[in-house]
Amino acid sequence: MRPAKPNQKHLVQQAQRQQRWLALGVLAVVFVLDIVWWHEERGLVTKGMALGMGLAYLAHHIFTWFAYKDTSVRHREQIVHNLYLGQMLKWAVSLLGFAAIFWQFRTDAVWAVIVGYFAMQLLQAMAFLLVKNKI
Repeated sequence: MRPAKPNQKHLVQQAQRQQRWLALGVLAVVFVLDIVWWHEERGLVTKGMALGMGLAYLAHHIFTWFAYKDTSVRHREQIVHNLYLGQMLKWAVSLLGFAAIFWQFRTDAVWAVIVGYFAMQLLQAMAFLLVKNKI
């Protein structure tokens, strides 16, 4: 049996910074498609994607902050509790965020909010696979 690898908190934070740039790139492409292909001058699809991606980023950022708050061996019991707490807060922020967005946002571009949320989830999964491969 091999010992566990040490926590690489800085790699996780670096991956989150990279996600911001990837998200901005995706939003730039959607903005161009919004104007050229969908002929939407108000940028409704881009706004929906931005809201969905922002909600996913915020919820995941809260999770990683709680999950990586305590990293030493003497806090091993607290680490598991922080993972559960972070996951519960992530779901709570996501549900409340979707409720607030759908309450305030127009219904003809709600699909863009959902697509943006899942696009950011995909970017986060890819980023953490890269972190896992670096460890």
